[in-house]
Amino acid sequence: MKMRRILSVLLAVCLLLGMTATLAFATDDPPVEISTAADLLLIADDPDGDYILTNDITITEADVSPGGVLYDETFGGFKPIGLSLVTKDDSPDPEIPFPENYYDPVPFTGTLNGQGYCIKGLTINVVSDTNVAACRYLGLFAQNSGTVRDLHIVDAAYTLTAPSVAASVIYTFFAGGIAARNATDALIEKCSFGGTIDVTVPNLKVLAAGIAGDNNGTIKNCLNTAEVTARHTIEAGFLNYLLVAGIAGENSANGLIQTSFNRGKLTASAVNESVGLVGAVIGWNYGRAENSFSAPGLFFPSDACDTSAVRRTGGQHTESNVRILTDAELGDAETYTDFDPAIWKFEDNGPSFITHEHVWAAEATLVRPATCTGTGLSAICCTECGATKPGSEEILEALGHDAGSEYVVDKEPTCTEAGSKSYHCNRCKASIESTAVSIDPVGHTWNTEYTVDRAATASKEGVKSIHCSVCGAIKPGSEVVIPKLAPAVTFKDVPKKAWYYDAVAYTVSKGIFAGITQTTFEPNTPMTRAMFVATLSRMAGVKVNNNVKTVFSDVKSGQWYTGAVKWASDNGIVSGSDGKFMPNDPITREQICTILVTYAKYKKITLTPKQAAVSFKDAAKISKWAKAAVTTCQRAGLVAGANGSFNPKGKATRAEVAQILTMFDKNFGK
Repeated sequence: MKMRRILSVLLAVCLLLGMTATLAFATDDPPVEISTAADLLLIADDPDGDYILTNDITITEADVSPGGVLYDETFGGFKPIGLSLVTKDDSPDPEIPFPENYYDPVPFTGTLNGQGYCIKGLTINVVSDTNVAACRYLGLFAQNSGTVRDLHIVDAAYTLTAPSVAASVIYTFFAGGIAARNATDALIEKCSFGGTIDVTVPNLKVLAAGIAGDNNGTIKNCLNTAEVTARHTIEAGFLNYLLVAGIAGENSANGLIQTSFNRGKLTASAVNESVGLVGAVIGWNYGRAENSFSAPGLFFPSDACDTSAVRRTGGQHTESNVRILTDAELGDAETYTDFDPAIWKFEDNGPSFITHEHVWAAEATLVRPATCTGTGLSAICCTECGATKPGSEEILEALGHDAGSEYVVDKEPTCTEAGSKSYHCNRCKASIESTAVSIDPVGHTWNTEYTVDRAATASKEGVKSIHCSVCGAIKPGSEVVIPKLAPAVTFKDVPKKAWYYDAVAYTVSKGIFAGITQTTFEPNTPMTRAMFVATLSRMAGVKVNNNVKTVFSDVKSGQWYTGAVKWASDNGIVSGSDGKFMPNDPITREQICTILVTYAKYKKITLTPKQAAVSFKDAAKISKWAKAAVTTCQRAGLVAGANGSFNPKGKATRAEVAQILTMFDKNFGK
């Protein structure tokens, strides 16, 4: 498998050099050949492998019927590659309370080279009357995190119908001809999809498109001819939206779509307060799109929908270089100047892929020249499209570097660290390691005035010192102690000899905690869920507005904690149950650990271990969803047990929480 990954990296280098031909290196571990319908199941068994199609594959009705090689009962035919059943009790994300067992994607991280061949008649028919979470992914791949190229799916029929849901349920459905989702750094190149995609869901978000429902990676040189339809059976009072498009329903922040074309009909049916967005190439764009087009007149709201809720867009939610062609432009080959003529042909209805039987040349040609450090490749190629004939490849040895005669600085020296310089190759400009020479450090430049490194608080002395004006380092021996401050507030119920005195003084002086009154802190009062979220918002330094609405039915606008709960919910730090947050419930020790871990993720803080893991006597009483968080917090030194037990369901007092947040802020605060 390691050899496969190495070969995948080499193939990616070839792509960056502008190759349009797909390479399959002759090695002891060649790609797995896919030649029959049953062979598609091999990909699901090894999602990080390398695969090639060696001929067209026609999927018959018998293949996807009961007893057929591709039949799956849940999916009424072919199950998208990479879907794995997860039980609700073993859900990896406790913040998403799925009501039933559901399917989650196992990403495809390998390569699939279609070599220009087709998969014909692929049928996926997901119909669920009870479990809306059974399948939210519709496509050949549930999630592509690798490379899929030179593959054509024709005469496909994808159908998904989901049942109604409660208002508190929030899911997103993804439907794409090649992949339901195309992940960050993934590639779909020179692929096409034809047939139909038809999605009917209740009050939920839908991303549906001919190539990928959601794109975070790269989609390049792709064509959609399929009819894509998505509709809501939405109830009054719900607000959600449909994104329907030719190439990608949503192009996310890391997404890139290049030189792609749509000529499939696109339909959205949105009713009541829902919104339907129909995009020629992209439904909604947060990323980049380049040199992509669509045929005109392909955008329709359904006859059964509220037409005022449907917006038909061609370029409104995409970059200006994605546009709908006029009838006159459609057949004009000069319009497609960035489309590679070795891949596309141009007819009256716009660009389409060149498809043919390979015609192999009599002799090998140079496919990729050797570089200083990389091997080259010669192979027998197709005279029509340049694809390489499997098994004909010959590796050419690397050339080696051609060293220059003058030094180039590779790393500038710093105050304390040496730099380096070396000769560089005249050919590839790379540094030649054997010629490297060290450059001495430049030394510190000390400031003349002190800088406060840590402000004094009521519980801890501060420090000031002289720093280097270049790198900020502290001058040895220059540290000066700043005396402690008097406590910001003196509470009559927090005696100086109490074990929690320093923690209360610290959190109050930092503005994390406040007293119940001007003179009382109530250290032994149980901490409520609302109190805990409020302290986190103050520790994060966020400004909240209490005159807002939240997703929780028991957190009304105008409460002293409303803004903090909304901030924590919007940023994935907390979640409720059955649409409620239960603000006045005492927070438990295991809940504190879980929320601290999600808060650390929000702040991009790594809770590094500071002590060995402890096996608590009552570990079996810790909820499954809290076990990992409890271990993380215990090893980070934030929580500890008593008499060998953790007491996960125990109520935490205000004094105990002050101690936990003091340790968090001192050791991990940003």
